[in-house]
Amino acid sequence: MEQFKIRCSAMSEIMGALKGGLTETQAKNLATLEAKEKRTAKQEETRKELLAKRDMPKELPKTCITYLEKWVKEKHFKWRKDIGHIAAVKKGNICEDEAISMLIENYGLSYNEKNEQFFENDYICGTPDLIYPDRVYDTKCSESPDTFPMFEDSPMKSYNFNYWCQGQAYMALTGIHYYSVVYAMCNTPEELLSKQIYNECFTLSQDERDTKELEIRINHNFDHVPLQDRLKRFDFAFEPKYMEHVYERVRLCREYINNVLLPKLNKN
Repeated sequence: MEQFKIRCSAMSEIMGALKGGLTETQAKNLATLEAKEKRTAKQEETRKELLAKRDMPKELPKTCITYLEKWVKEKHFKWRKDIGHIAAVKKGNICEDEAISMLIENYGLSYNEKNEQFFENDYICGTPDLIYPDRVYDTKCSESPDTFPMFEDSPMKSYNFNYWCQGQAYMALTGIHYYSVVYAMCNTPEELLSKQIYNECFTLSQDERDTKELEIRINHNFDHVPLQDRLKRFDFAFEPKYMEHVYERVRLCREYINNVLLPKLNKN
């Protein structure tokens, strides 16, 4: 079986907090206590507790283990779960080129075709959407105004940790240290509209059908909205220390696959 690498788009799946070990704050507290020549009884008790926690075997979080189990099954059966039928995913795939064109026009960027190059290193892999010399861009097509983050002011790391992780990985792979996620409110494609119209109108009379179809089409068209109001951009920079944690996590994942999952597979 090939060596495990994490796709940039799935990186957050493995990055939950480890069970066991110390947090950064706890590690600093332990270092402070260790440096003291004399400690109170309470301080000594705390020091021993922190030492015991530090030396505990680190356990991967459940979400990470679930992802690794899925990864091993996909490789074993040479199978990958198809999510292309999900409406939001389908719209994103169909509208990707339109979203890129909207982004380029609105931000006055030079024309650039969607990147098709697959990047990888020893730990991660993926294909960014748009690559410029000073910034990587990734587009996300909102399914509807309900999911469009028009008023979101939080940093991307807080608003959508998954996309923030993905951006960190793409920056690590390309060597470009600035990244933008741009949400686009594209019109719903005819392929999806036709399906919705059929599902909602097939039992109606012709007059009712015509009225309902017009209502659906109007509800899924956003050409009346200025271009800049159909885009929401989040910018952030590369954090190399975070990627060090990612690479360490990938190494732990490989150990878990080799020491826990593959032996179970070979027993069957």
